[in-house]
Amino acid sequence: MFVSSLRQSIILGVSLLVMCDVRPAAAQTPAELVQRAWSQHKAQKTTEARATLGTLLEHLRITGNVAPADLAFVLNEQSVLNRSLGSGEAAYETAAKAVDLLDGAKAETDLLAAALVNKGLAAQDQARLTEAYALFQRTEFVARLLGRADLVTSALGLMASAALGDGRYRQAQVDAERAIALLAGEASFDRLASLQHLRAQALLAQRSPGLALDALSSVGDVSLLPQRLLLENILLRGRAALQEARPELAERLLAQVVAQARVAAPDLWASALYNLSEVEFSRGRYVAAEVANQRAEAAYLEVFGERHPVIGQIRHRQAVILQQVGGAAIARVVFFMCLLVPGRV
Repeated sequence: MFVSSLRQSIILGVSLLVMCDVRPAAAQTPAELVQRAWSQHKAQKTTEARATLGTLLEHLRITGNVAPADLAFVLNEQSVLNRSLGSGEAAYETAAKAVDLLDGAKAETDLLAAALVNKGLAAQDQARLTEAYALFQRTEFVARLLGRADLVTSALGLMASAALGDGRYRQAQVDAERAIALLAGEASFDRLASLQHLRAQALLAQRSPGLALDALSSVGDVSLLPQRLLLENILLRGRAALQEARPELAERLLAQVVAQARVAAPDLWASALYNLSEVEFSRGRYVAAEVANQRAEAAYLEVFGERHPVIGQIRHRQAVILQQVGGAAIARVVFFMCLLVPGRV
């Protein structure tokens, strides 16, 4: 397995710092600079962390005679940091540079796979889902060459996620099922649950709630799941109940997510509110649906921002609700607002 000399020095440097519990006053070596950047990041000193990694990159460039793989490793670390700080474009650019350097070296390595994943995640964050899928697909290819079954499974899961976001639901289902097959017999409960959830989402998008429930049930004892996965499982069961025209069960499950996910998983909280408004609308309770829809819009704006595609769907539903309760003039205004947001249905 390929491990760059810089990576070895970083691992050794971090290990020595931990063992000796000594923090040098002025970090100068590459290993110390990387350690310093991550310490600053954990302390929420984002500006300092970026500056430290920038200093490290400049140091490597000035010294010259730097192996491309060493520079690519640092760029990849910087991409991870940028993405964790919400700097999607910067994360994409640094990961892309790392991939280009490693492509130039013409070596299929673990580091190339990691850089491809980071570039794909950054592309996915920016809704460049077709590109993200292609990057994850290439990651799968590299992982197979390396004989890394665990990385193949991860790449397939990422492919399923990108395909799902891109509206290619059948492809998402196929990729999730391929990953699940690779995990067969392994004691990886959380990973298997995540993949079954992806599969269930793809099946729900294809209006197959029965098969989605089968996927969710195959997870096993959901009480053993971490909180986020448990809430996600309940949310998907609520969506399946809604598709099966079981509004009472759907309402109970979705309300449970709303009550518990506000802090633990804000994205699931917003999604549950959106689905609750659909429950009320399906039962002809238009006033309650309007209130729930307004809460859903506020939640999506808070969690995701104005440009999230579901905002358009929420406003479209709001206009339909207003038509039902006699607010035709306001409905026309809301319909017009839908045109300003991507993802309108």
